Amino acid sequence: AGVAWDSSLRRRKRSGRKLGVEAAPGLNPTFRERTEYPIRVVPRLRRLRALILHRTPTREKDRVVEVFSREEGRLKLLAAGIRRFPSRRAGHLEPLMESALVVSSSPRGDSIRDARVLRAFPRMRDDLVRLRSAFDIARLLREGTGQHLSDPRLYEAILALFVALDSPRIPPTSLLTRSAELHLLRHLGSLPDLSRCARCRRPLKAHQFTVHVSDSVFLCTRCVPGSAPPDLTNAVKLMRMLLARSVPPVRVAIPESISEELTRAVQELLRSLEAQMGIRLRAPKRRAVTDP
Repeated sequence: AGVAWDSSLRRRKRSGRKLGVEAAPGLNPTFRERTEYPIRVVPRLRRLRALILHRTPTREKDRVVEVFSREEGRLKLLAAGIRRFPSRRAGHLEPLMESALVVSSSPRGDSIRDARVLRAFPRMRDDLVRLRSAFDIARLLREGTGQHLSDPRLYEAILALFVALDSPRIPPTSLLTRSAELHLLRHLGSLPDLSRCARCRRPLKAHQFTVHVSDSVFLCTRCVPGSAPPDLTNAVKLMRMLLARSVPPVRVAIPESISEELTRAVQELLRSLEAQMGIRLRAPKRRAVTDP
């Protein structure tokens, strides 16, 4: 009797039927029967290009690495055994690096199987001012982007900013951080139209428009009568240039007054977005740091 029962059970498993439930082809029938939610089909192994944003130690010898990839957006990946000495992958998963990752999928989550550094940005790490700007940009990605939302245009823009911070020919000005904030606003769909009025849809004319703080839009003087608005013409021109090419040209001299106008306009847009999303995107105020 025991042999007959065993053979019957094997036949039922082989045919994919148990208690009258048909199993999908190519899936384990017992796992299919236990699952009550739809299965997301993900390749077992996949290759990603990613910027390392942050890492957090977990358990005794593991780390959770937060990355922003070109193919899948922001991810949290498990690096098992990376804190064990020696570890061949530890040096390839340092923050503010671009690495090529091999990621494996499992029901428990994604984990890093292999890593190879593509760009380490050594000059950026040796300069405290450049390093602070890079960490501000990484914080924007961590706070403002959602998981599994890919945006290759945003990835290429942030990568160009990191390359600029690593170049000794480009000074580490605040325009690089403003450029990252503008690209993040465009990624989130919160960047206003820089060419037309949001109400009447007329083209914005020089010295005849302002920013509406509560709605985060640009309005012409016809739609906002009253006192003379602040002049944002040069700031808007600078916004358009930074969105077209994330790094400003080296030969273009930008006055400090225009940079301050741009900072005020972008800060107003970020403040409105923070109130809607309940997050903190603006960089905290710090003391001035001088490069020795």
